[in-house]
Amino acid sequence: ELVLQELGTVDKMRQVFGAETPADWLEIWKDNIRQAVKAGARYLVLHVSDVAISEMYTWRFHLSDQEVICGTIELVNALDEVLPDDMLLLFENLWWPGLRLDDAALLETLLLGVKHQKCGVMLDTGHLMNTNQGIKSVAEGFHYILQRVGQLGCLKQVIRGIHLSASVSGPYVENILAASSPTSQTSESTRTPVADSAATASAFFPPLVAQIATSAPASTNASPPP
Repeated sequence: ELVLQELGTVDKMRQVFGAETPADWLEIWKDNIRQAVKAGARYLVLHVSDVAISEMYTWRFHLSDQEVICGTIELVNALDEVLPDDMLLLFENLWWPGLRLDDAALLETLLLGVKHQKCGVMLDTGHLMNTNQGIKSVAEGFHYILQRVGQLGCLKQVIRGIHLSASVSGPYVENILAASSPTSQTSESTRTPVADSAATASAFFPPLVAQIATSAPASTNASPPP
């Protein structure tokens, strides 16, 4: 009902999701997984987040991080029958409600809640930077990422891959909020990504990867993604 309310018509819902019912939508997921397995994929990545189009401009969300995590557990468990036991499933962080990597307990809830045993995290550095609008440079983002990873404690060991990107876009988000609702209160954690220049970012990514790799050794039960 919420999806239909957001998109307006069943036809638009079908265009976006490829289905009209949750059951049909799940079958599309299952078919995509079967095709990935057939193609020889070594791992799968699932973005753990939920946000409506309108919420991107207002930042007034109808779901909490906990609710999105619980929904993700339900989804993954519904797909378990088509997930090979040796397939690595990586959960990627975003800055919308869901897995934002600012709460180790929520990550633990996710990992313990899914039936699939071979799971980990795909750390997206730009997405993590998006959770802090106060970041003013890639250098600040560098230190923020290391701080966040350190706060995961022993769970940092489940980081199995990294998507390298940078986002320093606090002012841009503030402008979006001001334009959509002059009286809105700026959230401290959600942002629209705008990449810094590659030339600037390249100076910080190599040592960042090295430090994360040192503090978050790969699990021994599977080879990390390439």
